[in-house]
Formats: sequence, C-alpha cells, structure tokens
Amino acid sequence: MKNPQGAVIAVLLAITACADAPEDALDDAPEEAPEASFGSVEADGRDYSNVRLTLLGGKPSLVGGVVEADPDPVAVSTIWEWDEERGLEVSSRSLLTPRAYHSTFVLPDERVLVFGGQGDYSRGEGENPLTQEIEVLHPNGAPNESFGWLSEIRRHPLAHLEPEGTVLIFGGSFVVFSSAFERVDLVAKTVTPLYDELSRMYSDHCSVSLVPLGEGTYFLIGGLQQVAPDGYSYDCGGGAEIIDIATGEARFVGDDVWEIVAQGRRAVALPGGDVLVVGSRSATSGGPWLERFDPSSEQFTILAEGDVRVLYPAVIPLDDGRIFIIGSSPSPIATPHEDLQRTWYFDPSDDSLEEGPPLPAIFEMPQAVRFEDSRVFVLGTHLNHFYERFAPLELAVLSDPM
Repeated sequence: MKNPQGAVIAVLLAITACADAPEDALDDAPEEAPEASFGSVEADGRDYSNVRLTLLGGKPSLVGGVVEADPDPVAVSTIWEWDEERGLEVSSRSLLTPRAYHSTFVLPDERVLVFGGQGDYSRGEGENPLTQEIEVLHPNGAPNESFGWLSEIRRHPLAHLEPEGTVLIFGGSFVVFSSAFERVDLVAKTVTPLYDELSRMYSDHCSVSLVPLGEGTYFLIGGLQQVAPDGYSYDCGGGAEIIDIATGEARFVGDDVWEIVAQGRRAVALPGGDVLVVGSRSATSGGPWLERFDPSSEQFTILAEGDVRVLYPAVIPLDDGRIFIIGSSPSPIATPHEDLQRTWYFDPSDDSLEEGPPLPAIFEMPQAVRFEDSRVFVLGTHLNHFYERFAPLELAVLSDPM
C-alpha cells in the first residue's frame, strides 16, 4: 500500500488477516517523500528457513521451506501469494512435494520451475530424503505438474535460460566431486546431463553465479578450491572462470585468482557486454566488493572497496539501467548480524555508487524480485541460508526505486 507520494506505509500482516494503516497516517505524510522507501511486512508467526521467493503470475510468492517444529523441523509444501489489498496469504494450491533447500526459476511464459532440495526432514538419525523431481507451477492457476527428474540431487541449484529456450541447471550438488551441468528441454520435457565432471565443483555453499558472454561461453564465479592435500578439504574461492558450455572447458581469469576466498558473490550482465561482480573478495575482512569485468581484456576494475563485508547480496537490474544492491555486514566481523540494512544504487553509465534507503529490519542473505510498477519485494533473515537457521518470515516492499 503506497501513499500518493509513493512512500510505502508500513503494515503488519498475518496470513489470515490484514490490518490497514490508519487513515490519518496518510494525512501526516510529508509533502515530498524520499525517492524510495521501504515498508515492512510481518507474516505467519512461525519460524522458517530456506523459503524461496519468486514471481507467480506476476505476484511475489513464497514457495516451500522448512518450519521449526518439535521434535524435528518439517518441510512444507505451502505457497504464499502477495495481494495488494490483503497482503501475504496462503494460496489455495501447494507444491506436489514438500521441500526446502530448493530453487525456483521463472520462465518467459511466467511458468515457474521448482527444482532441487530436500523433502521429508529430520534432525535426528536416519534419512533426510532429497528430491530430484522438477515441478512446474502455472501462472493461471492450473494444477501443478511433474516435469521430469534431475540427474543428481542438488540443493539451491541455479538455472539459466539459453537462447534456444532450453534451461541450464547447475550448482548446489550434494554429490561429492560432481560438477555436472544439465539441460532441461521444455518442449520435449527431457533432462540431459552435459558432463561427467568439470575441473571444479560448484556448491550451494559458494553460491554460483553465471553470466552469458556470447557464442556459448559464460562468466562463472562460485567454485570450490582444494585447501588441504587430503583431497577432501575444500572451500569457496579461486576467483572467476570462463566456461564453454559446449565442451565443459573452463579457465580462470583475473590476476588475483587464489586471493579470493569469499562465498556468495553475485554477477550480473551490464549494457555493452561487461559483467558487474558484487560481493567482497574476502569473507573475513574489508576490501574490494564491487568490480567490473571486461571480457575483451579479461581484466577486473575495482569500483568500490572499504570497511564493509558484502556477502550473499541481492542484485536487481532496474528499468533505467541502474543496479539495485541489497545486503552487507561489517568488517572485521565482531557481530556479524549488525549493519545488514544497507542498500546501494550502481549506475553503469559512469560507475557511480549511491547509498539507497535502509531496510526496515536486518535482512541477512536477502532474496528480492521486481514486480508490477518496478517495486522491489525483499525476503530476508537466514531464509536463503544453507545452515538450519530459523527466523520469522520478514519481508519488505521498496516503493519507487526508479
């Protein structure tokens, strides 16, 4: 809900009820609102982990996740949908399979792929079943359908739409020493593994990011590197790679490959073919956290550095060409849950960086989507984490980011 100047009026929402802001709140609004502002939303009194944020029929929607319960947490099949008047409410439909640690991907026709993750959940001894099933959600309310099966079990995998209309799924493998990509044919409904093994592994722990460079090559960050000679000890790092999808051949780029030890960096394509890399090079200290990669020279230019630690940011391209960035934490990391409310606008036309509106609450590892009139819907606080951290469903809506 927005006032006439575009600022969001904060609301408190429950899954079954909505309390509107009082009318005098509109009367008290300033004549000139800031360029953008956040309004907070609370939903469902339970604590969750690994809920996925997506767009379903153009509406921000939350899909699946695991809820804290006694004696064991429970994966859910719930779908929540955002309604402009009623707020966040439980949808009449649900997933075919309860799952957490999963991923979603919106197709050009607005269907949503749901893939990877963990089904029935137990903290105790025994099996924690994982699902390889791919599920399709339809934007028009038609029944969900089972689409096929991944070639291996994955959690928090990523997807990328190829020019031919096929979808690459990669990363997040539960299979040790596996680095397989697989291709989903949306017409034939087939899933085809592409390689037996690449030179590196790509795990959900490192948060893989992939940007097309043209002619079947991609810019890739988020691999694992061996950190001990025992053959089993790995950590995130090793910088960026250029990978040829047709052959699976990959090579490192940049001069500081092995100095980069951070996880959770994001990459996004810029106008003109360059790549913006967002996220600190080090997981434990300050330094460079915003860089531009030039594919022609294969060199990086540092655009921002300092005493901030930016890990697992949300990166949203806006209609005017700017990039909206959400998420940071302090360095050195004395209290890692402080100072997680910062946002920035990056303008690639002149590489300028401007501080954006602060989030209304601490949002660690945020997820974000744009919807309708270019507003940004944000979900945060551990809900995209690979650890079992539980928190309320905390959300925010950014009005007028343009």
